Amino acid sequence: MRLPKGKEEPRSGLYIECGDLGGAGVLIDHSGVAELGPIQANGEDFEISERNMRGKKQNPKRVDREMTFANPAKFRLLLKGPLMEFYLDDILIESFALPANATGRIGLINSAETLGTLKAWE
Repeated sequence: MRLPKGKEEPRSGLYIECGDLGGAGVLIDHSGVAELGPIQANGEDFEISERNMRGKKQNPKRVDREMTFANPAKFRLLLKGPLMEFYLDDILIESFALPANATGRIGLINSAETLGTLKAWE
């Protein structure tokens, strides 16, 4: 996954579809800080808030591992039902409870060149 090179570049990340409840996004900025939250399939309405997609209060998900990652960075996404784990260069960034079971539909955000190197297992 190509990471942004500077503050002005848009964040890179993943979209994970969660059935009728929309999707969840993992967005990474130029310094390797990851934010997780609800997002629309078209990339709009990404929100880091204290409420999850079901309206229940939760802690905002902003994770700074205070590390420098390779660019491009290898990412790994593990999904099982409504649970996900996201890794960059084999470092756990975050475990996250999705609002519903992941459907298996995943999108890349600002990292289209990654498509040729993806591998998936079930």
